[in-house]
Amino acid sequence: MRAVILNSGTGSRMGSLTEGRPKCLVPLNDGDTILSRQIRMLQDAGVSDILITIGPYENMIPDYLEKEFPGLKVNYVRNELYDKTNYIYSMYLADEFLREHILLLHGDIVLEPKVLHQILKAKGSQVVVDSTVPLPDKDFKGRLSAGRIIEIGTTIEKGRDVVFLLPVYVLTRSFMERWMDAIAEFVHREDTSVYAENAFNQISSDLALEPLDIKGAFCMEVDTLEDLAVAREEIR
Repeated sequence: MRAVILNSGTGSRMGSLTEGRPKCLVPLNDGDTILSRQIRMLQDAGVSDILITIGPYENMIPDYLEKEFPGLKVNYVRNELYDKTNYIYSMYLADEFLREHILLLHGDIVLEPKVLHQILKAKGSQVVVDSTVPLPDKDFKGRLSAGRIIEIGTTIEKGRDVVFLLPVYVLTRSFMERWMDAIAEFVHREDTSVYAENAFNQISSDLALEPLDIKGAFCMEVDTLEDLAVAREEIR
């Protein structure tokens, strides 16, 4: 299985901590960064095929990983339009690497090993959700129908069929083939400021994406300084 980590954003909501470095290189505890914690967990789980999309400070992530993880083999895809596009365009640029059975996660995800092992054991195509978390106003949510995720977004209207969703996926080759075709359609019409999940929403009726409910296990996105403080405390 290939692990794909999306790290091409600017991390603008992190203030001075991301002035001069990607958000994934923000320190956590005991010398770890968000990225090094992810890499260590992937290695412990036996995942060694890694692709990382990059944007600003294009050499910092490769240089950092070469120093921290000598011998680690990573493919990099740079989105030179990182400040004008969303990660839907980064995924489009990485097309040749993504039409496979993959683990897909955002570069600002901090999670406990148990969650990673759960998703890696998943059958078919699944995405992490947490039914114990109140629905957020701005973060990802997923709409369910007949046990499947049929819509993903940040502006989904709250309801009993909606659940808190975290962008950690295991996806089959056939799923990725179909999703990448839909992503390409968005890019070809220059609709690149949206989430890649917008392309999924257009074809969700053709795909089987099941929720993996972690029921309160630790998994979160670090978008703000407040999120970072929570993540540091949780992993302490």
